[in-house]
Amino acid sequence: MPLFGPPNVEKLKAGGDVLGLIKALGYEGDRGDTRRAAIAALGQLGAAAVPALSEALQNSSLPVATAAAEALGRTHAQQAGKPLIQLLRQPNRFLQIAAVQGLKLLPTAESMAALQEALLGNEETARAAAEALAQMNLPVAWQSLAEMLGHSEFNARMAAAHGLVEVGTAGTPLLLDALENGNENARRSAAELLGQIRPMEALAVLLEMMADSSDYVALAAGDAVWRYGDAAIIPLLKVLIQGNDRLKTAAAQQLIRLGDRTERPLLAALQNADPDTRARVAVILGKIGSGWTVQPLIALARQTDPSLRYAAVQALAEIGGAGVVEAVITALEDENPYIRRAAREALIRIEETAETRALRNQIQGALQSHPPDRE
Repeated sequence: MPLFGPPNVEKLKAGGDVLGLIKALGYEGDRGDTRRAAIAALGQLGAAAVPALSEALQNSSLPVATAAAEALGRTHAQQAGKPLIQLLRQPNRFLQIAAVQGLKLLPTAESMAALQEALLGNEETARAAAEALAQMNLPVAWQSLAEMLGHSEFNARMAAAHGLVEVGTAGTPLLLDALENGNENARRSAAELLGQIRPMEALAVLLEMMADSSDYVALAAGDAVWRYGDAAIIPLLKVLIQGNDRLKTAAAQQLIRLGDRTERPLLAALQNADPDTRARVAVILGKIGSGWTVQPLIALARQTDPSLRYAAVQALAEIGGAGVVEAVITALEDENPYIRRAAREALIRIEETAETRALRNQIQGALQSHPPDRE
């Protein structure tokens, strides 16, 4: 029944009039000020208000029922948890979210278990439950979120991920544990989240996980490393030099994605004593495609090691343009047939994008004077 004027919440509170305060929850004449004051007052009354508030959860007025749920949480009374959990399990999503807001204020094991269960519900409620667990600011609540990263239900994983992003760097130990010890879903989700949060203590583990047995996890870890930006360049170069073949390939992919900001450290790595490293670096430089890396690559094309000459020709082909043509033409006369073939294929590619007739004529003349090897 509507009230004719704003109730005196302070007077009702002073008299311990729980029913009067619950009635005040329905007042709509002042943009919610009275309702908010009544919620606070009922919360301050504590356990004494729980029975009447529990009954008010069934009120036919949705504003009254949702306000009663919040007030129940504000009582911080242990017995307030049971009616809120029951409310969370009924089908109305507005009441579910109201129950979540109440349970957020009751950090008990039962409340956290109910909120974790709610991550399996509809998307809106699941998201609210994840935020509630995050905002409890308790490691045990955050653990409830981390446990759901490995769940088979996609929406549950996404809700848990949303909550852990809100937790931020404080959740890093949980994410690292999931990354190293969880199932495929958990490892993949943890890698994605760490890429969003980007704690430095996770970078080394993410680099290792680029060689995970699951391609999905490995790709997620690589993407996470890429998101570290400049901070990942030197660690990626170390992996390129010291890692196993799978890690080296993954590191190369992320260095290419990071683009021309990697060129200076890559050019330094081009002087590495290990031919395999130098060859890999050459390929990366070619993919990045900066013109000012041409001369170091031309120098590499003159090395005695055929694997370096081959990599240099491939890289020069990627960069293309008039500046690389002479060096690639020279490679048509290489003693190694694989390099001669690579040079021929490179020139054909460069010709396709040549900007001048003179350059096309130069390439065509070189190809005609150096016919392909007989198979």
